[in-house]
Amino acid sequence: GADRALAPHPPLPSCTISLAAADLAAANPTYVWWAALTAVTACHALLSVRFARRSAGAVPSWALGYVVVFSVAAFVRSAFVVRWSSRPHACLFDTPYRVLGSDLFDRLVANCAEVSFGALIAEVSGFHLDILGLRWLPAVARLCAWPIVLAQACCWTGEISDNKLWHVVEESLWGGTFALHTALACAALLQPADGKAAAASRSYLLAIASLSAAYVYFMIAVDIPMYYAQWRADEARGVEYDSAAKGLGRMCRCQHVADDWQGWSEDATWEALYFGVGPLLASWAARTLTHPARTALAARSPRESRPPRSA
Repeated sequence: GADRALAPHPPLPSCTISLAAADLAAANPTYVWWAALTAVTACHALLSVRFARRSAGAVPSWALGYVVVFSVAAFVRSAFVVRWSSRPHACLFDTPYRVLGSDLFDRLVANCAEVSFGALIAEVSGFHLDILGLRWLPAVARLCAWPIVLAQACCWTGEISDNKLWHVVEESLWGGTFALHTALACAALLQPADGKAAAASRSYLLAIASLSAAYVYFMIAVDIPMYYAQWRADEARGVEYDSAAKGLGRMCRCQHVADDWQGWSEDATWEALYFGVGPLLASWAARTLTHPARTALAARSPRESRPPRSA
């Protein structure tokens, strides 16, 4: 009897496994979305490390570092995904002590990712504005890294206190920063420029202006009004916001485990764009810092060799 109990089960036929996967997809698409997103972001993370190793010397090390940090962070955040749209916030899996998937864990990883992304775009834009020989625009572009750092402080305050007004300020800083990126790129594109390196820089600036304009529109039309409406609703209900101690205690562990697609569908869209597309944009920006472009800039000015100012 004991031998029979310990005997391994025969493997399931492949058709049975396929039917089980189809049943799971039909019954709960949340896990299908999570598995697909995690697989995509894992590939991004591995490819970013490969890109960093193969591009050493051709692309500045600080840019490669920003790309790897952002891509790995996107993978970690998708693997231990958090549902931010609900109250209380939810995680998908019941991990030990519920630390993985907690607000605090996700916010720490997001902080590293978003500061890296903001600094990368600021430095790369400054580089291409330098290529075009513009005077003060590159310095302004590089300063755009710092509003993103301030936005992180606002996000932390909003998460700890659960006061949505801080997220209105946070998203306004993101929107304002990329509105400035759009304005700087458009101003540069109005200036005449000749040469292969200048043409490549103009292509980058045209792309960043277009992408930033679309992002700013989304922030103004959707994201900022959403947080403002939530804050107004909280004020109307007389919601009492958390103290620092209570808020941090709440953030230390996942408060609610949920896998219903109706609850996750709102977060699925922005998390798929953030985690799935964001690393591609970061890699693309770093790839524009090729050795020929840096050689052209060095011929114009020795400042290319300086380390980046952004944190």
